[in-house]
Amino acid sequence: MKIIQQNYILIDIGNTYTKVYNKQAQLIFRKPTAKIKTIAVELAKLDFDVIVYSKVLNPNCEKIINAFPKPSHDIREIILKNKKKLTVFADIDLNELGTDIALGIVGAISKGHQNFIIIDNGTACTLSVVKNSKFIGVNIYPGWDNLKDHFQQDTQISTTEITHTTQEIGIDTNSALYNGIYKMYWDSLSKDIKKYQQIYQVETCFDVNNEIVLGFQYLLDL
Repeated sequence: MKIIQQNYILIDIGNTYTKVYNKQAQLIFRKPTAKIKTIAVELAKLDFDVIVYSKVLNPNCEKIINAFPKPSHDIREIILKNKKKLTVFADIDLNELGTDIALGIVGAISKGHQNFIIIDNGTACTLSVVKNSKFIGVNIYPGWDNLKDHFQQDTQISTTEITHTTQEIGIDTNSALYNGIYKMYWDSLSKDIKKYQQIYQVETCFDVNNEIVLGFQYLLDL
């Protein structure tokens, strides 16, 4: 898929948010995936010839794709099937792994990294391990925002009023809630990261959002 010299935009359609980047890997805008009309309006303002996108298994994805400006633009989906060139995934079903995670891993490898952990904290939080440029595996946790939302529904206590505090224990109901939920979630995640770093002897830890565009660009140049 060699379109690297063309005027393209990159679109990452996730369950919660859709992000649009220019060919310089700069974020143009980020909108909730459910806001299909808003995304279509924003896309119509941009100057481009080619749309390259990745998507998750969400009904809104197809609605967004159908709202892409047509027929004057070339529209292509990033499909990770060329395993001869993506040896990191030699033994992996990429349909099961997820394109966003795979793109982030490819992006990190394209920078020369071989041993790392990469985290995608979206609708779900995924923690993936790569050792010697080979995908080892992934753990999936509840996403931070989803966890807060479910807690709010179950307790009827507004999480929007939770106050941040630097103390180890809350001094009122809101700060106590924040400390309790926050520490439970992030302490557990940090513990697993440290555990996998020790088991697999990897140190580097990436945020998938910082690597996914590099993955796009690497695949476009294959």
